[in-house]
Amino acid sequence: MISIRSLLRPSSLLLVPTLALTSCGTTRQGLRAQDAGILCESRLLSGNQLDIFKIDYDGSDYVNLTNDPGDDRQPAYNANVGLIAFASNRTGDWEIWLMDRDGAISEQTTDTPGQDLHPSWGPNGARLVVASDRDGDFDIWKMTKSGGRRLQLTDDPASDSEPSWSGVGNRIAFTSNRTGDWEIFAMDSSNGANLTRLTQRGLWDDVDPVWSPDGTQIAFESVRQDNSDAEIFVMNADGSGLRNLTNTPLDHEVDPAWSQDGTKIAFARFTDNAQLDIYTVDVQGGTPRQVTTAITDERSPAWFAR
Repeated sequence: MISIRSLLRPSSLLLVPTLALTSCGTTRQGLRAQDAGILCESRLLSGNQLDIFKIDYDGSDYVNLTNDPGDDRQPAYNANVGLIAFASNRTGDWEIWLMDRDGAISEQTTDTPGQDLHPSWGPNGARLVVASDRDGDFDIWKMTKSGGRRLQLTDDPASDSEPSWSGVGNRIAFTSNRTGDWEIFAMDSSNGANLTRLTQRGLWDDVDPVWSPDGTQIAFESVRQDNSDAEIFVMNADGSGLRNLTNTPLDHEVDPAWSQDGTKIAFARFTDNAQLDIYTVDVQGGTPRQVTTAITDERSPAWFAR
């Protein structure tokens, strides 16, 4: 299966062939993590294709929302409009689609010659940002949820991907290899101005940023020690205050997604049994709680108001 970062760079982090990771959606303001559900992508019950499922916080009640012969991935939910944005190749190439919270109604919102991936909602649900190679290389684009009023926010010969729109609306974080390795940057959401490099790792890649609901912190995926696997880190919005949230050198942790009440981060963990499952952990650290235990991989979690 095609991976966006396999298109953009040789993957030093991903151990399984998948699309790159999703940015989290939003749930109702103040909704407790324990009262929310989780969206994820999985092959469970659907044969070879990937579908988007919603599950309860305790891992019960799997519901297939897409059930399409194509692959559907990278869900992002916005409660203000009651819609789930996702990437799908059901028309032959990767485009952004929208569906209602029950998956009953879906419609295509982009139709470009290239690939459109990684949808992330603006706080009020009126706009989305996506990664697109419609002009030859991956850049960050902003558009209305219907696909109109498109504005290119980055225009660099390198590849910019994995956008995440801050919950307070003023900044967009993204991953870029414009410095030679993959680092995390942030820019103004209005026009792409005030570009700031947030990570300076160099040797390893820092990828898949996702904002805390109050816009003060960013969770991301990185390898920070030789011979270790990817882990979930948290830093302040200016790149300071770095800390290792998961700190499990023998496991491989990807796809961070911040709960809207700011207390939990969901992620996917790839363990020695070669299976990806969804976990959650307190933002202050501690022992992660396993959510999914199915025989297939589940990944790309996004919090969802049930």
